[in-house]
Amino acid sequence: AERLSSRLASGLVTDIHMPSLETKVAILKKKAVGNNEVIDDGVAHFIASHVVSNIRELEGALIRVMAFASLTNQSVTLELAKRVLLRSVEQKKRVIDFNRIITTVGKHYSYTLTDLRSKNRNKDLAQARHVAMFLMKKMTDKSLRDIGSFLGGRDHSTVMHALDKVHGYIEEQPDLQSKIKRIEQDIMR
Repeated sequence: AERLSSRLASGLVTDIHMPSLETKVAILKKKAVGNNEVIDDGVAHFIASHVVSNIRELEGALIRVMAFASLTNQSVTLELAKRVLLRSVEQKKRVIDFNRIITTVGKHYSYTLTDLRSKNRNKDLAQARHVAMFLMKKMTDKSLRDIGSFLGGRDHSTVMHALDKVHGYIEEQPDLQSKIKRIEQDIMR
């Protein structure tokens, strides 16, 4: 529409790129000064080089390092930054995704992703789908909407219902709780 194009034509067009290492170091030093802390170049370079995704994560890494230093009454050193951030990297490597959960649930229940996404309401299949939703919610930080969408475009209320059903299943079938624990352990491997 002409009205829309005239509005867009009067704006500023610019490219947005990831900041360079030097820019990230400058951001970290400014944030540290804003928090009444001084960090040396080595610490700033280490943090800047290990956080590549966005500025929020960069600031979050700095805050984690400064908070750990404050809580343990230590100064912010390169060794401290390495200890704090490398532990975070190890934890991120263990992040579980939906495909891993589905694959593992599928092995225990003998169903594929296609089966779990289907509209079929077979009792065994429905239980497997509910357990998958339960584990997806428990083991990831994804929303109910994301879980439902991944499993065939279901809405969040369907996922909430599945979570309630699993709690009911566990009360009715004590062996199911141990099965879910085995599935969780397999997912974590």
